[in-house]
This record gives sequence, structure tokens and C-alpha cells, in this order.
Amino acid sequence: MEDKRLCKAQESVWHQTDRQLGRIPAILRHRATDATWSKRGYHGWVYGYGCPMTCHAFAVPVWIQIETAAVSEVDGLAQKEPVLLEQICPATLSGDNADTKATRIRRWAPHGVVLLTPALQGVNGRFAQAYPRFIKQPPNACRLQQRRTMIEPLFD
Repeated sequence: MEDKRLCKAQESVWHQTDRQLGRIPAILRHRATDATWSKRGYHGWVYGYGCPMTCHAFAVPVWIQIETAAVSEVDGLAQKEPVLLEQICPATLSGDNADTKATRIRRWAPHGVVLLTPALQGVNGRFAQAYPRFIKQPPNACRLQQRRTMIEPLFD
């Protein structure tokens, strides 16, 4: 399972106008100058950091990373890809809609890794019809459901 949680910076917010001018307000005390803004559907805008996590099926973390909030989940998963495919070697990896990429799914298949995502975004071509049918098959639908019930409580 793969997911990213946004964590608010403990310090005050460094507003974009101040950041662009290189002006650091005294209330920041130079502690959160590396935090960034990111927007997620569930949390809205968050100034802080991101914590992408890869877990086994029973929410046992195997890879946790801390980065600035603006680092996209898609880029983070691309950076993890060599280790995921060559060392962790999961049979399936359940992610969220941001991970849905036909090229990634095809690239991972020869390694024996099945990428399962909700596939809510539009995809053109044969993949657009085949993948949604694939993820609705009972074992795959069950794995996607487990992601919601396992990794989300772990973050909480």
C-alpha cells in the first residue's frame, strides 16, 4: 500500500509573497523555511511537509520518507520505483488515483508487480476500458478496499 500524508509545520506559515522576496518573518525563527505548500482533496491547503509511506498489507511500514509538502506523490513513487521493484518486490501495490499511469502499470508488470489504483482519472485508449474492469475483479477490489481501511488509520 502506498499513501502520502501532509503534516502541518509547527511554526507559523511563510507566505508566498514573503518567500518570493526572500523575507523571513521573525516568527519563523528560521525553522520552517524549507516547508512548502500543497493542496490535497481531503486536507485542502497545507503548509508543511509530506510523509509518503509504503506498507505491507497489514499496515506495517516498510518505507517512510519525509519531504516538503510540494513534492508530488507521482514523483515520489517514481523515485522509489527501483527499490520497490528490486528489493521490496511486492506482488501488488495499492495506491491512490495519482498513481494511475498506464506506462507505470505496463513497466511494473514484467517485474511481477500489479499496481492497483481507483483509476478515477480519464485515460485514453484500450487501457481506459481494460483497467477499470481489472480493478473491479473481486481480489483486486478487496485489495483496494484494504488500503482504505489499513493505511488511513495508521496515519491517524
